[in-house]
Amino acid sequence: MNPVDTILVERIRQLMRRRKAFAEQKMFGGVAFMINGNMCVGDGKNL
Repeated sequence: MNPVDTILVERIRQLMRRRKAFAEQKMFGGVAFMINGNMCVGDGKNL
């Protein structure tokens, strides 16, 4: 993961922490953010 991706992931992580049932999972060569088991946002162009 390059530095820009790391910054983006941390920004998304901070926003997602406000949600209940938030999870984060490595997927498709990036990080996917899930709510109630459903992917809602990811950090890579492959998602």
